[in-house]
Amino acid sequence: MNTRLLLIIVFCIVGVSAHSQSNFAIEFGPVWQRAKTYTIKMAEAMPEKFYQYKPTKDAKTFEEELTHITNNIGFLQYYVTGVKANFLDGFKKTGKSKSETLSMLNKAFDAITQQIEKLQDKEAKHSVKFFAKNVAMTKKGIYYLIRDHLTHHRAQLVVYLRLKGIKPPRYVGW
Repeated sequence: MNTRLLLIIVFCIVGVSAHSQSNFAIEFGPVWQRAKTYTIKMAEAMPEKFYQYKPTKDAKTFEEELTHITNNIGFLQYYVTGVKANFLDGFKKTGKSKSETLSMLNKAFDAITQQIEKLQDKEAKHSVKFFAKNVAMTKKGIYYLIRDHLTHHRAQLVVYLRLKGIKPPRYVGW
């Protein structure tokens, strides 16, 4: 009888811990980690001496592209959390070193990882009041939007690297 009761308790504990992460976190979390890995590799591939490089006078510098990615993560995550991102605190808007930029990027990615791990499926489906009129958006949709925006600007980083004769890192998508 004691063995049977122990097995029931063990199965209950395993069942609860197995369901502590939402389906969204289980699906999106690894995708987000790969996006982080690829973006960080892209940022690391550019030598620091080219962080202020911009291909045209109207373009952003390489560092500004990375800062823009981070700023956008901070801006959009507000629609999920309702809290201003603090991972941007203490960083200059422009002219950051490579190590400062990488630190800022890592903090932004890690903040989203923590948010995703806490987001339950029911809450992920909640609508948010989004700044774009006539655009229905859920909390989960905001995270997809963050990833889409990241992908857009990371692709621009590939071009910057190629223009400087640097082979971009191999794609990390699976």
